[in-house]
Amino acid sequence: MKIADTIAQQMGGLNRIEAMLGAKYVMAIDDGLAIRWPGKPANHVEIVLEPDDTYSMQFYSIRGTKVRKLKRFDDIYADQLVPTFERYTGLRLSL
Repeated sequence: MKIADTIAQQMGGLNRIEAMLGAKYVMAIDDGLAIRWPGKPANHVEIVLEPDDTYSMQFYSIRGTKVRKLKRFDDIYADQLVPTFERYTGLRLSL
């Protein structure tokens, strides 16, 4: 849970994530954080802390029971989380 809280804070905080994305859920996963929002094509991301203190981001498209992996980014540092997310999805986490 602590890792998920840290990632959420690095991305601007839970309230900002929910407000800016209209997130359906933000939840802790093993060594990371998962966020789902309404949108196309990507509408789900899993951010995982790797053993070398970098992050991986895996984007998915989830429609009903169909899950499709879209793009994976590896070796992301904390200060690159928001720019990577914004660049790939076209969504903003800051004003």
